[in-house]
Amino acid sequence: MIGTKPAKWKSSTLARQRGLALVVVLWAAVLLALIAAGVTRVSRADLNLARNLAEGTQAELAADSALRTAIYTILNGGPQAWRIDGTVYAWRFGDAQVRVRVTDELGRIDINAASPDLLAALFVAAGVVPEDATRLAEAVAEFRNEGVEDADISGTGRIPRGAQTRFALSDELQQVPGMSPALYSRIAGAITVYTGRPSPKIAAASPLVLAASQGREFVEPADGEDDPATGETPALGDRPTALGESAEPAKGFSGLIRIEAEARSAGGSYYAREAVIMLGGGKGGPAYRLRLWRRGERVLFPAAHEAR
Repeated sequence: MIGTKPAKWKSSTLARQRGLALVVVLWAAVLLALIAAGVTRVSRADLNLARNLAEGTQAELAADSALRTAIYTILNGGPQAWRIDGTVYAWRFGDAQVRVRVTDELGRIDINAASPDLLAALFVAAGVVPEDATRLAEAVAEFRNEGVEDADISGTGRIPRGAQTRFALSDELQQVPGMSPALYSRIAGAITVYTGRPSPKIAAASPLVLAASQGREFVEPADGEDDPATGETPALGDRPTALGESAEPAKGFSGLIRIEAEARSAGGSYYAREAVIMLGGGKGGPAYRLRLWRRGERVLFPAAHEAR
């Protein structure tokens, strides 16, 4: 006689099978939930990346537009011409805020043409002790003259225009032994490589350059003092508004100017553009020539203002 399994044994086996199936289903649900969470995170990250790229592009386009607006306004002159003395202009470009500053490049010290004495005076004005300033100035002169034959240097000690020199950009001054990042940061706004002049134009000089020319140390103003960029910003429209002073026609500036244009998008993305241009003077020639076009550093949107 063929035996049969008890009903109790069958019931127990069926219960175990159902429990195992439930565990499998639960683990599958957990796995699917983890996959869904990962996909959500990736999608959110992609969305944020796309938004940041769009905001950054908007800020870059706004900064470039502001810089070209400055060039157009300066070239056309008239009663709407801007000051070339560092006055900050601000306005809205779409949803972005833009700020622009224009300065005469001749007001800076050319590190390829300045004498070691003037370079040392600049370092002293920036807070370096005289002995260290003299050594650093000599190091700069030695560094920049690599590749320049002694016969190429005139009796006055000046390197003639067109002679090969070391510094193609002001940033390269940081390669000189002894030049610290902190010191370079203090003097970056006072130096150039584009004028070819042994001394700056005093009428266009910044306070630091003026102090160096007078052989004294420059005392930094208190935070926000004498800086229109840190003051209360008026309600901005789509036309440039001078911060600090009303705009006046530009007078007596050279044809070599530096333009710093910065923009901040509605979402907080920031972009700075810096250019040095030579205004054209020849009949039938270009209206201006670019000497420098690069991404700049934030100087017109202070952190305190940006946090408002």
